[in-house]
Amino acid sequence: MRFNLGITLRRLGGTQNLEDSITELRKACDLQNTKAAAHNNLGLSLYEIGNNDEAIISYSMAIKHEQDATKDYPAGAKKETLSFYFNNKGLALFNLEMPDQAMADYEEAIVNNPDDAEIYFNIGNVHLSR
Repeated sequence: MRFNLGITLRRLGGTQNLEDSITELRKACDLQNTKAAAHNNLGLSLYEIGNNDEAIISYSMAIKHEQDATKDYPAGAKKETLSFYFNNKGLALFNLEMPDQAMADYEEAIVNNPDDAEIYFNIGNVHLSR
């Protein structure tokens, strides 16, 4: 319930809703610590308020838990969710003016889902910033 409420509050927008979203998603992460989606959504809410440092921590937790969940996938299998989490982390890193670290995460995202045009767009932004 806290997970869904946190997502809904973020989608409603506004400063108070985002703060409430973060509170609810932190509780969701505490209740279901290995739920990658909860950590990713917490990262999205933190990112929206400009707290990129904490967003990166949340995205990293999401990546860890998703990697654990997909470790038995066959080699070369597309992992869209894992790719999405790496892309989100790359965006937060890029906002912190850390293009090399962002590029590393974008490259991981591509490995996991080479068909996602958004990732290539983000890679292009890194190249343009240099």
